[in-house]
Amino acid sequence: MLQHQQAGKYLFGEKSKVANWALNHPFQVATGCTLISCLIAVGDKIMLIRTLLIFPPFSFGLALLLRLLCNNLCYRVEVDKWSEKITFFRCFDKGIVEAPIRSVEFCFDKHFAAIYGGERFNIFNEYMAGITQVLSMEKEIKFSRGMYAQFMKRQFEKNLNQERDSESNLD
Repeated sequence: MLQHQQAGKYLFGEKSKVANWALNHPFQVATGCTLISCLIAVGDKIMLIRTLLIFPPFSFGLALLLRLLCNNLCYRVEVDKWSEKITFFRCFDKGIVEAPIRSVEFCFDKHFAAIYGGERFNIFNEYMAGITQVLSMEKEIKFSRGMYAQFMKRQFEKNLNQERDSESNLD
């Protein structure tokens, strides 16, 4: 979701405080879900035991899997064209990293990502087209040779060509 906050400043990501909190605190969400499921099953002893045996390992396993799979994920990216900086808002309370746009490389292997200072920042794939439109033409995305990356490269180039054709038809 592209949002214009000010002239020259572009935001990619959601502004929902609840969603960002839930994404940044998966273990607290798992604890809350476990407590709610126990409260629902409190009247039936057998159901309560089943809930306590099944639900906590499932919800905490899911939270752990989320942490492992989305380790370098950014829930929001801000591009400031005037100061030529890009800001990454990292999940799991890992902080906010600001970098000069010229020093950031973009790549796509399994995910769309930015690399800065040897660190990888995974960005949601849906923001790839918007971010590349905002950045200067000299910035390009390096696609790996994997099957999914090559598929995404063809899709990206196809969409880019369609946008160029529609812009030329408007002129």
